[in-house]
Amino acid sequence: MTHRTNIGRNALINRLSTVGVPLRLRGLLLLALVLVLITSGGAG
Repeated sequence: MTHRTNIGRNALINRLSTVGVPLRLRGLLLLALVLVLITSGGAG
């Protein structure tokens, strides 16, 4: 029982980590885009 739950827990952690990295990168890209828009708008 414990072995099976540990495998499920590891699978969940792996899935969350693989999903969390692209989300973090996407958030950073969005922040960069917003900063570029603000700076270009302020300069223009």
